[in-house]
Amino acid sequence: MSDAAQETSDSPPSGWLLFFGTVFPLVALFIELAFEVCRSLFYDPLPTPWYAALFAAIPVVNLWVYVRGARASEACRRVMLVANACTGGIAFAFALFLLPLLPFTLIGSLFGGIGSLGLAPAFSLACAIKYHRWLVRWDGNRIPRRGLLVCGGALAGVLLATLPEVRLQLTLHWLERARSADEETRRSGMASLRSHADESVLRDACRGTLRSLLASDILAREHREWDGDRVSRRSSDAAIFYLVTGRALRDAGESEFLDRGRSWFSLREERMPWIERSRRDGELALSRLDGVIEADGALGYLEWMLEIENPSAWQNLEAWADLQLPAGGFVSRLTLWVGGEEREAAFASKEKTIAAYTSVVRTRRDPVLVTTRGPDRVRLRCFPVPARGSMKMRLGITFPLRVIEPERASFVLPSILAASFELPSRLRHLVWLSSEGELSGPGGASSTRGEKAWELHAELPAESLRAPQAFRVARSAAVEDLWTEDRRSEQRLRARLSRRIEARPTGLVLLVEASTRTEPFLEELLAALDALPADLPLLCWVLTDELERPGAERGADLARARELIASRLRGAVVAGGVDHVPALLQVLRSTAATEAILWVHAPQPVEVSPLEHLEQHYDRRKVFPRLIEVAVEPGVDLVLRALDGKPDLESLPRTGSLREDLERTFLGFALESSRFELVPEILPDGEAPFGWARRVSDHLARLWAHRRVQELADAGREAEAVELAQLYQLVTPLTGAVVLETQQQYAVNDLEPVDPSTVPSIPEPEEILLLVVAGLCLLWAWRRGGLGG
Repeated sequence: MSDAAQETSDSPPSGWLLFFGTVFPLVALFIELAFEVCRSLFYDPLPTPWYAALFAAIPVVNLWVYVRGARASEACRRVMLVANACTGGIAFAFALFLLPLLPFTLIGSLFGGIGSLGLAPAFSLACAIKYHRWLVRWDGNRIPRRGLLVCGGALAGVLLATLPEVRLQLTLHWLERARSADEETRRSGMASLRSHADESVLRDACRGTLRSLLASDILAREHREWDGDRVSRRSSDAAIFYLVTGRALRDAGESEFLDRGRSWFSLREERMPWIERSRRDGELALSRLDGVIEADGALGYLEWMLEIENPSAWQNLEAWADLQLPAGGFVSRLTLWVGGEEREAAFASKEKTIAAYTSVVRTRRDPVLVTTRGPDRVRLRCFPVPARGSMKMRLGITFPLRVIEPERASFVLPSILAASFELPSRLRHLVWLSSEGELSGPGGASSTRGEKAWELHAELPAESLRAPQAFRVARSAAVEDLWTEDRRSEQRLRARLSRRIEARPTGLVLLVEASTRTEPFLEELLAALDALPADLPLLCWVLTDELERPGAERGADLARARELIASRLRGAVVAGGVDHVPALLQVLRSTAATEAILWVHAPQPVEVSPLEHLEQHYDRRKVFPRLIEVAVEPGVDLVLRALDGKPDLESLPRTGSLREDLERTFLGFALESSRFELVPEILPDGEAPFGWARRVSDHLARLWAHRRVQELADAGREAEAVELAQLYQLVTPLTGAVVLETQQQYAVNDLEPVDPSTVPSIPEPEEILLLVVAGLCLLWAWRRGGLGG
């Protein structure tokens, strides 16, 4: 080769290659990452950091070849050739993905460069081809197997850009099959999703926040967003996600890119602080629990003070929480701080309180609402938690103690099943309990003897709010008879704490969920079966995707039945969630009223089959078997919410391990089974309580009223039940509590807040001292008047 030819071949490429191959794609990349122009107007060409890195590699390699290609060594030039072919394959894949949107990007590029990122792959591909020709010209035929290296590099680039898309497209295909009305197709799609789908891809697909680079998918998604089946499809996809993963879609975390913006790179948030992420959660800033435990009276009252903060700079938020109450407990007080002053709630029918809350929310005022959400469960809602502000409220909870033995009782603290706000790790749950008897709690917490009572102080970590914390208290075994003055009815009530002999069920039906969520607890269940009476007929149903009976018939030998159940449970675990509604209906219909059903399950936070089927069953049937539900873990359960207030439903109090709690229940199925129960009743006119009876607080009257409300509801006398619950200020399945900001809002919604003097309270030390001083003054005045007479 002549010197002139060598000089020509070694000269660098022209400047337009530098501009269109490096400068233009880098500028387009920066504009899109910083200001999300294409993402906001058309589509998201960089849905993940992986795609952003691949796109950035194209101009970087082009610049490398431009600067070093003519002077590189033979080995370095071989690497350049492969890298150039690889980025060419990446540019080809990007250009192919975005080809249907090319007309829009061409038009947009004429107006301030909008959509320029859509043109960059095509320009980069043309430049990569030109750079490849320069590399071949510079190196001649000295690179061995040059064609193989180029083809391999190009194929690698295409695969790097398309493999994530292939995974996404497969997930979308399986999701479409899972939506099918054909049962076989649906099962096939569900099985594929459980075995092979990526959860993050499935989450975004179910939410409609696709991260696909295929323009056809983008356009199809936009079309589906406008069709009439959007709501039903979203509901169906939420159910599919639950069945595949066992978790609610809303609890699956945020869509990392489309829901939240590109948190990995976005100058838009830094330069425009008023633009916030789509998810605006507050956090719990205060959790204080004060309680008085009347151990001898087998009663307890807790006041739980919560303060929720909103860190947002401008956006108000609605906060909500599902709370688990102590067994048999109910809300008997609700207070909201408005402008630093305490406002008490109005108690009314659930429909009226919800309507009042909704109407006031529209005007962006300060309501708080509490309604039941299942046995021993309530939902708390408040709005608005102001930007960079907080809302402070207090719930009063009345509950009976669970008397284990005459000299010992137990109870659990309320907990948070689910919430719209965070529980920061720095938060401390402040607990202060006082009692007539010695208290002991989890983690070795113990009480100290004060001047008049035992007191237990604890600062529990935030995580303790997510599960019930069990406490025990000593009581006097000699105290059995109780009484109190009922200020509302101007009557006296009495109660006797005694063993109640329970009718033994003629058989036990086990309904056990076999899923990945219950799998860690199945061995405990099997071990607890040894505590069953040997002569109690046992039948077991195993719930996976279908309801199956492993072969243990009624009346079968317990050992044989246990063996069959164990073998079936260990081999039937399904990876994901299950639908409890059809299973419950089938078991309820096939179980005699004299039998008991023990339902061991994980919470179902999503409606799969219509819950109205359960409502219809309980509306039409008059006699029901005893249904004992046992949740292996805390959480939101829509099935339990549908069963709220239904007769013969019991929630097993969780005070220990699953095995301990089940063994205690199974021992109760013995012939002489009994349990301590406190049953209050109104004293007949003119009859006085026993002289040895212990006087207790009027929470005994509230306990009587709560039980009476349930009896009236079961008898179909709902109007009377609502009236009684309003009188005693109780939150029940028929009633709720709501705090509004002004008296005018109460009047508009036909509500009346309760008199603060009628609400239960925990006296502060200053109040106790004031009462003592007032009593001494009255005594002195009476004695002086008597002496003067």
